[in-house]
Amino acid sequence: MVSPDGPGAATMPTPRYVYRAALVAAHDADTQTYVLDLGFNVRLRVNIRILGINAPELATPEGQVAQRAALAWLMGAGAGEWPLIIASQKAATPIGPDKFGGRYDALVWRQSDSTELGAALVTAGQARMWNGQGAKP
Repeated sequence: MVSPDGPGAATMPTPRYVYRAALVAAHDADTQTYVLDLGFNVRLRVNIRILGINAPELATPEGQVAQRAALAWLMGAGAGEWPLIIASQKAATPIGPDKFGGRYDALVWRQSDSTELGAALVTAGQARMWNGQGAKP
């Protein structure tokens, strides 16, 4: 941010890890692949695990229902090049690729109505809150 008082007078902005995104694939209710818009015409394909929840495994009937609920929510984001917003917590906590490798923990919002996927799945009974510590619920 440039200050009207000239270079050097501006305050350095706080780093943010928030990206415009589009869904590529849904692996199950709490893990999807997205393309992120990093700015400067740079795109990144990344696997995201929804932070703060645990959904049933896809191999179970409950997991298949949860995946359909997640897909319905994601499809409700509407049209447009970047219908979703993804926020990683990597600046505040040591969260990065998880134990399965290559997945990042993050939150996913729809731009159309500012709702968050994890909260929507918990409210619908398709996932449970989980902080990643201890036994999965």
